[in-house]
Amino acid sequence: MRIYWTLNGIPGWSALTRKEQGQVWRDAYLRAFRRWPIWAALLVPIGLGALAGQMAGVHYGPWNVGSMIGVGIGGGVFGFLANIIVGNDIRERLAP
Repeated sequence: MRIYWTLNGIPGWSALTRKEQGQVWRDAYLRAFRRWPIWAALLVPIGLGALAGQMAGVHYGPWNVGSMIGVGIGGGVFGFLANIIVGNDIRERLAP
């Protein structure tokens, strides 16, 4: 599996105009939200973290530590999956 470190490394990306690049990126990013792994990455860790924090009663002042941990984990998993899904969509769209 080839890893593209920048968008310009994707074959066909640099041939597009700035406006076309923005359109391709926007379409691929919005299409990612039609897939269940993205929603699972957003909702499951955040929900479980908040629930665990409430059950454990772990509070630091007004902040619920469990929720903050859940949000951090959910955001990391979401970012990882979003990059994979969006990258695959862009490569599929630009494939000859």
